Amino acid sequence: MIRRFAALSAIPAVKTTCKAGFSLLRPAHTAAMVEPLVLSRVENGIGEIVLNRPRALNSLNLEMVTSMYEVYRAWSDSSSGVRAILLTGAGGKAFCAGGDVKQVALQVLDNQYDAAMAFFKQEYLTDAAISQLQRPHISLLDGITMGGGAGVSMHGHFRVATEKTVFAMPECAIGLFPDVGMMAHLPHLPGELGAYLALTGARLAGSQLKEAGLATHFIPSSHLSQIKQQLQQAGNAAADLAHVNNILCDIETSAAAGASASHGSSNGTLSSKVPVIARCFGHRSVEDIAQALERESADKEWCKEALQQLQRY
Repeated sequence: MIRRFAALSAIPAVKTTCKAGFSLLRPAHTAAMVEPLVLSRVENGIGEIVLNRPRALNSLNLEMVTSMYEVYRAWSDSSSGVRAILLTGAGGKAFCAGGDVKQVALQVLDNQYDAAMAFFKQEYLTDAAISQLQRPHISLLDGITMGGGAGVSMHGHFRVATEKTVFAMPECAIGLFPDVGMMAHLPHLPGELGAYLALTGARLAGSQLKEAGLATHFIPSSHLSQIKQQLQQAGNAAADLAHVNNILCDIETSAAAGASASHGSSNGTLSSKVPVIARCFGHRSVEDIAQALERESADKEWCKEALQQLQRY
């Protein structure tokens, strides 16, 4: 059962239906809007949530995180019939490019501080709710996954990267820090990789996410439909984390054995960079890290690029 839901129990919500059997749970004051930003449906025991704001690369706003929270609350109830949850992004380009920082910045400039803080509060509550789900939560990171997109995926049980995945935590570029609970994850990545990603906003792509430990599986986009199909066929076993992991591993292994395995090698390996990242980013201050990058004799071109990324912030 998801805890900490009581904080939002007073928010009125209206459920509407959309095409293809999806429904939308949105706050009452936005129910009249035509374009649904979060779609949800349950089919054969599998709940599916779709971030449906493709023109903005599925970036999150207050309406979206509020709707997601309400759906997770409803599906956490034992009477919902939901055994596992799939989270995806619409449009084919992005899973979720982050929070809508432009909207938040405009609110701050207009002295609407309460409105700006409401987004962050609700976003963090939603991320926390995902981390507390008992049912398997599977995020399909089929495209751009940055900032807030990490928040709604990395706290779940399973994160599936594809050849289209591009991951980054670029918050330092806007004078913030890696939020959405990612400071609980980044320190556990190998070889100071977390410090490198946090300070530089560097991007990882495709199979590099699995190497880094950010993705639990790497499955080409052409095989993603099998995940939903096999989960629906699993019956009550879809509620079992070990069984869901076996499903994902079997699909991953099958894909790697076929012609589509070439997708996984196109992003280059991350392991060759881990030693130099560990040497340079294991220091206690940004100044010391910068000096280490300047001194590093191995892979000078990469160190130069990393130093430039660090200094522009």
